[in-house]
Amino acid sequence: MSLLEVKNLSVRHGGIPAVRDVSFAIDAGESLTFLGPNGAGKTSCVEAIAGLVPKSGGQVIFAGKDITRLSASAIARRGLALVPQWRELFATFTVAETLAAGAQAAIGRKPRPLDEIYALFPKLADRQQQAAGSLSGGEQQMLTLARAFIASPSLLLLDEPSTGLAVGIVGSLIETINRIRSTGVAILAVEQNVQIARSVAEQCCLLSVGELVWRGKVETALTDGELQRAYFGAH
Repeated sequence: MSLLEVKNLSVRHGGIPAVRDVSFAIDAGESLTFLGPNGAGKTSCVEAIAGLVPKSGGQVIFAGKDITRLSASAIARRGLALVPQWRELFATFTVAETLAAGAQAAIGRKPRPLDEIYALFPKLADRQQQAAGSLSGGEQQMLTLARAFIASPSLLLLDEPSTGLAVGIVGSLIETINRIRSTGVAILAVEQNVQIARSVAEQCCLLSVGELVWRGKVETALTDGELQRAYFGAH
């Protein structure tokens, strides 16, 4: 049984279709990336799975349970965590307070020990009493990841984690995501950065104009001419 099953998922924004009948599955411990041009529906898809935007059709099964109509908070409590593109941190919360808030989402599960979190994110260990709003962009991204990971999720949804990061930070981000993967957490990543896509997942779903047009190996999607035309939205 797959950890996540998405069946004919559809999403509308103001009556305009953003996602049309998207179906795919992720097994426990698997890593999958969504690729596609801007406006392909990637973010709408993961936000609908996480319960942040309403679904106009379809079904989402997580860990054998139908979560299609659950709220975002109820979905998070079941072990599906979204790391949003724009981080959405409370600027006045310290690093320690942010992690404590994240740990509270681990209802029915043991949160990850703080020493494990700080070993994975050593810069955060040095800034435990620093306000989130005063951190650098890279440090804020690490804090957002840590906030989600401390709740012991079985699946992480990463919505363009490299957004706004300096090129030099990307390598550290890749290393951290792969260390999280090594703990057995499944990952679904939306990512425009080809380096990250190649480094954190072997499989991908290619979306174009709200539809799933192909699924297979990331490397194939990034080298096949026909798939490249779909990826860049060419017709």
